[in-house]
Amino acid sequence: MRKLLFTAMLFFIFTGLAFGGGVDSQTVLMLHMEQGDATTTVDDSPSNHTVNINTAQLSDAQSKFGNSSAHFAGAGSSYLSINQASADFDFGDGEFTVDFWVYPTQGGKNEFIVGYTINTSAGPWLFGRGHNGNLLICMKDQPNVGVWEYVVYTNLPLPLNTWSHVAVSRSGTNVYPFVDGKLGTLIEDVGTLNTSLTSRFLKIGTYGNGEHFAGYVDELRISKGTARWTAPFDPPTEAYDPETLSVSLSAAPAGGSAPLATNFTASVDNGVPPYTYAWDFGDGSTEEAENPSHTYTDEGTYTAEVTVTDGEGNTATADITVTATSLPLSVTAAASPEAGALPLDVNFSASVNGGTAPYEYSWDFGDSHAGNGASPSHTYTTEGPHTAEVTVTDAEGNTATAAIDITTVSGECAEHALYDSDTRLLTIPYLDVPLLNPITQEASGEYAVFECVLKLAEDGVGSFTVNGLTYLEGPVSDPCHGTYTYDGKLFIPNVDVTSVIILPPDIVVPGPVDTFELTLRQLPISTSVFQLENAVLKP
Repeated sequence: MRKLLFTAMLFFIFTGLAFGGGVDSQTVLMLHMEQGDATTTVDDSPSNHTVNINTAQLSDAQSKFGNSSAHFAGAGSSYLSINQASADFDFGDGEFTVDFWVYPTQGGKNEFIVGYTINTSAGPWLFGRGHNGNLLICMKDQPNVGVWEYVVYTNLPLPLNTWSHVAVSRSGTNVYPFVDGKLGTLIEDVGTLNTSLTSRFLKIGTYGNGEHFAGYVDELRISKGTARWTAPFDPPTEAYDPETLSVSLSAAPAGGSAPLATNFTASVDNGVPPYTYAWDFGDGSTEEAENPSHTYTDEGTYTAEVTVTDGEGNTATADITVTATSLPLSVTAAASPEAGALPLDVNFSASVNGGTAPYEYSWDFGDSHAGNGASPSHTYTTEGPHTAEVTVTDAEGNTATAAIDITTVSGECAEHALYDSDTRLLTIPYLDVPLLNPITQEASGEYAVFECVLKLAEDGVGSFTVNGLTYLEGPVSDPCHGTYTYDGKLFIPNVDVTSVIILPPDIVVPGPVDTFELTLRQLPISTSVFQLENAVLKP
């Protein structure tokens, strides 16, 4: 037999510790030993084992709690049993706690009270009252059948004809024995309690070979996966009842800009598994997953609620507040065209981001005229630079403003661009190109003005002749000039066409001489290659 390791007796002065919970999800057997069926007693744990009484009795002669306890005659088939192996009692190297109240009535021999054994051979674990009247602990962590590796007669007495509370728990490799909350000699370096043995089953009141228990047992609880006590404690003062089912929940994130994607987590305590979940996200949507995700598409404050139902129909509810906000209100303004000769018709548009719909639009066109709507049009009849400004107001009263400059000139433009349909040459006398800051590569606010020639093919694609570029003047862009922007747009406000032409195949010019507004778009194949995008006949 392996040498037993003992530590010095540990004395603890403090008391009043919690008595190890009640009936919870880690409880695998709970016998209150109340009188009922003549052949079985009720297991009130979530496992709901069938426990056979055999010739033992549920007697009202003695009880610690309630009206009765299990009485064992100390001989024959006077014992309780679960007649099949169960993983609930295979502790392996994990934590466990076995606790019960015992009232011995005889002595002088080893009496086994509860164990998971192989009939009369050594099994994984067995607890009882030794021939010396003290708590006896037997455990096996080797596969050789018939030998206990640990036989420990503790220093904790179990007196006759009185109720004592017994608890044995394991944490790590240590086993902690208690009687009436007092910690006995620690059993150290315990290995994996053997789970490979066949034909093992739980017995209460016997082990065999004449080592039957005589007396009473009440409130027997077996817990797997938890060491309920590792220090002295006050023994229970009432029967173990199922702890109240409860649930808490969290949301991540619980706030942010809509659309807001939130992950919910429900944490359940106590009750009896399995659990079902019913979610109400507060915006008309529901879900039945344990930990769902949900997206709030609209701004608002929502109360998300989960209701959990356990295996016995008990329910618990929790809720949490989720706030979906809108992005800050902002607006940008655009105009087409942004410059030209009077009278100049301009189409405006406002693009809104954030805020709370619906939106109201108020325009000031910069020439003492006003308008409204997201996309108004306005005709300028006075010369000058004009600053058009739009103010947007959302449903919450928030406002945002954007502006754009419109340049107008009086009279006709002095020089037009000319397209010769015979040579397919587009001659642009003035093309304004914004100058870039050499460091930031952003527009500097100044322009270089070029004279250039663009030759268009039948499909409307053309390229500049390199030697046709000549620097003219600057720094102010002229609305009569053609303009080039670095997003690849080439706009020419006035193009005279000499004769009938097709530009490109779907744009027919009847001729003989007309003036057009042309828009070309730079192609990615080269910075000097453009394609005709639009041609508008000018009045």
